[in-house]
Amino acid sequence: MEPKGVVVLVHGFESSAQTWDPLKSLWEADEEVTSRYDFECFEYPTSLVRWIPWRSIPTLRSIGQTLESFLETSGIQAYDHIVLIGHSLGGLVIETFLTQKLVDRHGSSLAKIRQVVTIATPHLGSGTLSGVRNLVSRFSRSPQEVQLRAFSEDIGDMRARLLERIIQATIDDDDNRRIPVRAFAGNQDAVVTPASARGSIPKHRFDQIEGDHFSVHQPSNRESLNYKVFKDCLLNPAGHDEVWEVAEFVVELQVEPLDGVQSIEARHGGKPPRVVDTDNKAFLRRWVSFSETNRCERQFPLNYGTREGGWVDPKFSHKNRADPQRQRDWDDHGVQVFYEIEPQASEQFSFEASIYKGFDKNNRNAHFHLSSAHYELVRFRLDLSAFVSNGWEITDEPNLYWNPGPDHKCGDVGSARVGQNLRQPLERGPSGVWEWEMRRHPDGIEEGVIDMIWDVGQVESSAAGVQP
Repeated sequence: MEPKGVVVLVHGFESSAQTWDPLKSLWEADEEVTSRYDFECFEYPTSLVRWIPWRSIPTLRSIGQTLESFLETSGIQAYDHIVLIGHSLGGLVIETFLTQKLVDRHGSSLAKIRQVVTIATPHLGSGTLSGVRNLVSRFSRSPQEVQLRAFSEDIGDMRARLLERIIQATIDDDDNRRIPVRAFAGNQDAVVTPASARGSIPKHRFDQIEGDHFSVHQPSNRESLNYKVFKDCLLNPAGHDEVWEVAEFVVELQVEPLDGVQSIEARHGGKPPRVVDTDNKAFLRRWVSFSETNRCERQFPLNYGTREGGWVDPKFSHKNRADPQRQRDWDDHGVQVFYEIEPQASEQFSFEASIYKGFDKNNRNAHFHLSSAHYELVRFRLDLSAFVSNGWEITDEPNLYWNPGPDHKCGDVGSARVGQNLRQPLERGPSGVWEWEMRRHPDGIEEGVIDMIWDVGQVESSAAGVQP
């Protein structure tokens, strides 16, 4: 069963949670949606005029702080991921919350935010009826009304941070977070213009749909265009332009003993063959498939390199898009393969290779980098069954270590790099096959290094088998 997310709905200026009732009731009657999401409404005080002298009307920043507290409750954090949807001022509340978290250098706390959707949100302010608003606000100014005005300085600053630290972000760290943002405008909206509803959001993430300012988020039935659009936002959330959305990433490594040390002719790049002396051979298969929601067009790497003096004989499923100069490294040495592909949604890309002298005595380990991406599922499989069936024993049971983060040196394998990051296998046994599985949530698989470490030895009393 797929882990459930939660949709948090934020109402607009002079509104309440009831504004979401039409859409929420349609969603709650749709099994496709309820099987994947629950719904919560966030409310805050809002009014054009402060009628009660001793009660203040909160600013966008203070509402954003209240939203932060709401999202940090155990009920919300128990969900696998969070979708934030705001109508009108509600969109600014969400964006103020996000950008302030990044200004405060708490970007890692936004990891569960899967996407943001704004509906008729005045990113450039709202000029319509401003004369009436100004007249009424003379009696008691509302800070929310001031921030809604066209060319509001506060909105302008927030919009700049949203563009720089979220929409155009290229990394996830304390100051930046690659969160997909979509925006919608009503085609009959006389309060917020399409240009204001879009703001700094890229054109390909903005659409006009049916309705005026007060009906655009309230579809009447499940057959309406707006309902279908909002449902698709939940079931097929578009990814960020700068992060790959990986549905599945798999590494399968099969290592076999040879009949004693053998001399293998290594051929690469049209150069004269060279001799590789080894007592083992391995077969590697790495493959990746991208989600239908992937929007990142950057080339995805599936590189691999073995040790000096070894040989990697590769086979690619698709054209290699890596820089030609990097590709020539394999032509020259036959050790390092640089393979990059152009992501295509729902398509599988694979890199297969025969590896010689990759796992000699005292070097029974493998090391793989996971590029920065959203990985829904990561699987590793290590097959040592050929050693078992040929009279060897597993002297050190394979361990897999997950080392999150970008800064890892290839030489720091296994216990030299880790401590608490040992992963338990799904399968282990006398057959000599081990499997591991990790998911984006709760494992937080986004970027890092995988180390697999093991050792084998010949059973001296065994008359059968391959000699070391």
